Amino acid sequence: MAPEIRRRCRDIFSTPWKACEIEITASATIGGHSHVPGRSILRDPSKIVVADGEVSLYSALGAPATRLWTIGTSGIELTGECRGNLAVWNETVGLLTLATEWTGSFPLYYAHCPNKGFVFASRMGVIAAAIRPAVDGVGLTEFLRDASFQSNRSLWVGVHRLQPGQSLEYDATLDRVTIVERSRLWTSVVASCPGGDHDLEEIWSRLGRAVDCSRPTSIMMSGGWDSRTLLARAATLSAVENLLAYSHGDPVSRETHIARQLSYESGIAFHQEPIDHRCYDLQLIRQDFECEEHIVFPHWHRAGRIAASGGHRVVTAGVYGEVLGGHYGRAMLLQRGAKIREVLRGLFRGHKRPADASPSDLAALKQFLRLDTLDRPWPMLEDWWRAEQVGLDQVNADIEHDVSRLTHRGVHAIDQLIEAYVSEHRGSQYINAQVRSCRAYTDVSLPFAERALLEAVSAIPLGLKIHNRINQKLLRQFAPALLRYPLAATLAAARRPLMVQEASRFVRKGLELGQSRAHVASGGRIGLPHLSWVNFDFLRGGVELRAVINDLRSDLWDKPAMLARVAQLGRDASLSPHSMADQLMKVYTIDLALRSA
Repeated sequence: MAPEIRRRCRDIFSTPWKACEIEITASATIGGHSHVPGRSILRDPSKIVVADGEVSLYSALGAPATRLWTIGTSGIELTGECRGNLAVWNETVGLLTLATEWTGSFPLYYAHCPNKGFVFASRMGVIAAAIRPAVDGVGLTEFLRDASFQSNRSLWVGVHRLQPGQSLEYDATLDRVTIVERSRLWTSVVASCPGGDHDLEEIWSRLGRAVDCSRPTSIMMSGGWDSRTLLARAATLSAVENLLAYSHGDPVSRETHIARQLSYESGIAFHQEPIDHRCYDLQLIRQDFECEEHIVFPHWHRAGRIAASGGHRVVTAGVYGEVLGGHYGRAMLLQRGAKIREVLRGLFRGHKRPADASPSDLAALKQFLRLDTLDRPWPMLEDWWRAEQVGLDQVNADIEHDVSRLTHRGVHAIDQLIEAYVSEHRGSQYINAQVRSCRAYTDVSLPFAERALLEAVSAIPLGLKIHNRINQKLLRQFAPALLRYPLAATLAAARRPLMVQEASRFVRKGLELGQSRAHVASGGRIGLPHLSWVNFDFLRGGVELRAVINDLRSDLWDKPAMLARVAQLGRDASLSPHSMADQLMKVYTIDLALRSA
């Protein structure tokens, strides 16, 4: 890009950080940031390499850094040790290569402006501020719906997201962009259940290689399978004084009690933090947004802040463990009774190797994923929605593009297509944004997203994993004491058969629903249930959410409608303040992003 645009990008990118590494050449400016000083950029006589990703990547960028990539006939390909994204600039030949790791957990955006140049960044707002693009109403709508983008969209026209496992080459001499698919996740299927000792030991070993607790580390702890499995593995690898189990939410809840028991059983210190008004300090939220463009989970931002203040350099979490647990199947896309039936079908069905999808199967899958209607998101002004003319066909075309990209990559079984699709959207972009929210203050680690482990796990048929069959087997063999305690979502001990646990899940939901209805009917005299970590009830007062709404600047929001819903939240105890906060923080994320352009 022109020198003035490069300077603008450099200034916007570096402003939030205490320190950045920047390299300026005759035709390019490239730089990066890490909480590990001096490790985000590598220089040698022929190229400049910049990294962005997990904490292990910054250590690996030191010599011999070449283990992070290989060079073949189709260009640079990341190795499994590269747990993040790389940008490689060769000034001599005028060639820029961008490469994303296979889950796409760390965003990487780019814009090619023919005859002007090429700009890329881990934050799309840096690019938007440089080239002043138009708002993409389709991308904005997709984010409001699911906090994720379909296809390669972002919030702006012409600003694209490099998708999981892709590499991009920009030839500055020819002003040409080429994109290659590299990922092989979900492209193979094992024929039998990994239930034998050897198979479990291999998965346990791969998880051990993926866990990085060499520095003081906070483990985000809940009462579920993912964090329980991660906690068990981390406790075998590191001096326990390096570890802290961190839990946020209702301090008197059953789930917090379970998380505390699991941590103490593992010999690891436990820290519990309530979710309260301090999570909604708008000055801190805006500051954090400049580092990590996602503030849907302000309580996770606070977790990073607290971890750093306590001397913990890294935050790790069980995100992407849903793949090992078999949670990213068809049931994830269904509701209520249909969801229950799908889970039961998965628990009872056979363990045969899934067949490749026929053309009619693929057509049925695309029809299953397609939206039937596309209503105006309620926070939007109707006039803006009409003027933008976001079409149902546009969103469905994006969905179909993503399915086609997976099939062209070699994902052929229907269950694996669904699992890959859900993982690359809900998993990579939405759920993984929880732990990424800590990056304003610490580096992060995502062990379940490590390539070797995920290659093995993604090849296991969904029916062999569904509802944590493998997690239970792993803990039974390697950490049986942790199976004495129930799951947060169930009433039965984790060692009990999965069907017993699922039956107890329905009992627990019935108890929770009954007490919630009694709370409403009694006008609040009967207390709310305290089973899960969720404790957003303080938001019913409206102070924090009204502050968010009043701080919105874009002219596309229907503020009166939002304020009315917040007022209703205070009157109707059946409404969920957690769901309301989730939606309004998506709005606020978009609003802060639009300011940058």
